[in-house]
Amino acid sequence: MKIALVYSGQLRNHRECHPHHLETFWDNNPGCEIDVFAHIWYDEKLVGQYFHPTGTWELYTKDELLNNWKPKEIVISEPRDFNIEGITPDPRFPHPINNV
Repeated sequence: MKIALVYSGQLRNHRECHPHHLETFWDNNPGCEIDVFAHIWYDEKLVGQYFHPTGTWELYTKDELLNNWKPKEIVISEPRDFNIEGITPDPRFPHPINNV
């Protein structure tokens, strides 16, 4: 059996989540082949800046991601800004457009 994990978007809480993902996917599925794919937004120039009122960009290195995830393929792109005039978040879910 095969399992594919796909990580995408802003990299948040990777260090905190990684041990749980190891346990949930690898430790609990010893007979499975697990492939990891990732397309993440990251730019070291943003480290320390806020991306949402509750979080800042953290310093990650490409080696850290490669060593932890061991991805079959990873694409790292600069974050994009989707703040488009006239588009606002749903008032019931007031996340910034970039987080939706």
